[in-house]
Amino acid sequence: MRFIIYFVIFLTNIYPQTKFKIESFNYGIQTKSLENNKEIFSKTSDLFFLGGIYSKQESQNFSHEVDFQIGGNKEKFFFYPNENTFFQFSKGTLNIFFGRKQHILKRQFLSWKDGIEGIGMDFTWRENWKIQFNALDYYRAYPLLEKEFALENKDKSKGHRFRHGVEFGFKNEVHSAFFSFQYLNLGNWGRYSNEVLEAKSGDRDFLYELGLQYEFRNNFFLIGLGCFLVRGLDKTQSHEIRSNKSLPFSGELVTAKLGLNLDFFFFNWRGFLPDRNKTNKQGEILESGYIGMGTYPFKGVILGQVLQFYPSAWVRSSGLSIESGFINAYRYSFVSEIELGIKDKTWKLIFFGTNCIPYLENGTKKGSMRPFREEFSKYYLNEWGAEFFYNLSEIEGGFLSFQVSQLVTSKEIGWNSTAAYIKGGIFF
Repeated sequence: MRFIIYFVIFLTNIYPQTKFKIESFNYGIQTKSLENNKEIFSKTSDLFFLGGIYSKQESQNFSHEVDFQIGGNKEKFFFYPNENTFFQFSKGTLNIFFGRKQHILKRQFLSWKDGIEGIGMDFTWRENWKIQFNALDYYRAYPLLEKEFALENKDKSKGHRFRHGVEFGFKNEVHSAFFSFQYLNLGNWGRYSNEVLEAKSGDRDFLYELGLQYEFRNNFFLIGLGCFLVRGLDKTQSHEIRSNKSLPFSGELVTAKLGLNLDFFFFNWRGFLPDRNKTNKQGEILESGYIGMGTYPFKGVILGQVLQFYPSAWVRSSGLSIESGFINAYRYSFVSEIELGIKDKTWKLIFFGTNCIPYLENGTKKGSMRPFREEFSKYYLNEWGAEFFYNLSEIEGGFLSFQVSQLVTSKEIGWNSTAAYIKGGIFF
């Protein structure tokens, strides 16, 4: 805390344009079983108070962006940096940065976020081309307050592993294309990667991801397509039917996006389609499907923070998670998300809906990506909601935001949930 106070004094003296934020929010969530009306999860928070700093400065040789929040209530105290909090040293078109910076390959899902936390460098060529090296990335699932404020996670095994990567992109007024490569050394991190130890490096479990994304946009229309491929190995999962006594990671993902943006109206549609695990007739996993990294991809808080449900296997803050289920687990699912709303200069009203339809899990399929209705179960999880956002000023002043959402599931799952939160703040 003493370091933070000194840091605040330093910023205000050196950068007088630094802005301070005072925010507060409150939320209430209730989840029940439809079968017996039994309460599964219910919580109303005490009022959270947050203090924060936002400072951005650019010069020829040095620039920075600092954006973080400190807050808490009777239950917990937390510190969260925002999406971009970094210091950068420049020489011509070469930049070396330290801190947190969002990946230049931004996912098609606007609420699915990931980035580097560590040391990297980027180089701009002919204005439209950019290459970024993520030399040392302290991966811990890119925690953000907006993604974790209602989490009820009693798992104390949070940790990190180092990730390395490179990103290459082109962008002009109409077209943008990005390529990325990320390598994550899982080591002995997580429930499924600490059974066999080989010195301090664990059992050398790893995964890497290749990503390719293209977007076309004009003054009011946008269309995008993304393809991601994951490969790797988990040496702790052995079985007599596998000759190499290990579980290969081998998965693909396709994402898509459509957008319409007018002066007063906007609409976005996003699609997420992974491939499944390859299994035998007994349901044992022979080869994994797609494995995600970063934050959960949903806009609403019920699916991501209450159920802690993911539409594929994922590397979370506690390591690799491959438990199949609907609470604090995953089912390989097709996800479709819509967002539409009206807006003005100082306010916007957004209506959103997320629909998750899991694949069948009958052990007879090869795990391939197949976008046909007969490949999916009759289960579904839908979260529908609305959000109102009012901004007093685009630069300074304050804001007020209110969101409410409702979870509706198929009768086989049998849950019903409502959530609401209100937040506001002032800037000075």
